[in-house]
Amino acid sequence: MFTLSKNDLSILAKGAALLGSGGGGNPKILLDLVHYQMSIHGDTVIIGNDELPDNCLIVPVAFVGAPLISMEKIPNTKIFDTLYKNIKKDFPDQQIVLMPAEIGGCNALTPFMLASKYGLPVLDADLIGRAFPKINMCKPAILNCKADPTYLTDLHGNAVTLHPKELHSLEKMVRDIVIRFSSTAVIATFILMRDQTDKVISGSISRSLELGRGLLPLKTIQLARGYINDICHQLAGGFLTGHVEVKTTDKNIKIYFQNEFLLAKSENKTIASSPDIIAIIDAKSGIVITTESLQFGIDVILLKIPAPDFWLSPEALLTVHPNVFNLE
Repeated sequence: MFTLSKNDLSILAKGAALLGSGGGGNPKILLDLVHYQMSIHGDTVIIGNDELPDNCLIVPVAFVGAPLISMEKIPNTKIFDTLYKNIKKDFPDQQIVLMPAEIGGCNALTPFMLASKYGLPVLDADLIGRAFPKINMCKPAILNCKADPTYLTDLHGNAVTLHPKELHSLEKMVRDIVIRFSSTAVIATFILMRDQTDKVISGSISRSLELGRGLLPLKTIQLARGYINDICHQLAGGFLTGHVEVKTTDKNIKIYFQNEFLLAKSENKTIASSPDIIAIIDAKSGIVITTESLQFGIDVILLKIPAPDFWLSPEALLTVHPNVFNLE
């Protein structure tokens, strides 16, 4: 157990931006708002799996949709308050423990929009250990857990509760609703009980804080340094898709993305691919560049960070291999 204060948020956000692999939304979308919330309501307690209350409900929370739209539509507290009240209405007798559904990008900050205000603890874990574009690309989905119920709310306070009977239908159901919610919403899905912590990626918040302090994993590789000389992106099916090209002194590297950077190639040779965490960093400022923040001419460093071990299993790789996305 440890306490997260408003002064830790920028460190958490920096580490989460790296784990986002370019996706999960730019942390600056929520950073100021969460800082303001914690300034009013105080610090948040972060707990481990063995510190969970007996009668608790673990609620993973995240933004879902196109990160570019989240940059244009400023988040508010209503979208989170509506989500929490709907969950509490359905589970009045259980203690809510929050958790980021994905630790990558802006989504690392989502539980803190509620935790400080309502005095709720946050579990040091998430469902992915990085960011991925689709809802079924998380540990509980790979392990065939139920996603019933799933809650969605939008910036205006509109809300939908889904009761999917089959996991393969969840992605389409959510994506259709999110598009009608102007391509951005907050979701709570794969809600878990205390005895289901084997379905989460443990230590995600701690790992994000370590990365934010500059403690990169030993297997991190600097792939290249160059400048951005080509960007192609579009909104399609509720995703931000496309590619960015980084020109170095002797080669061009093309990085393909669907919300997240998922494949990097040089001269038709793959140099990094999902589930690797691919990060583009502004070489001068050290700021992590997300897919919706790409700009021509920036001097950048391209990193490959190892993914959590769970994603290296054959079963998990089938779900997040670059071929799944039809990126090229």
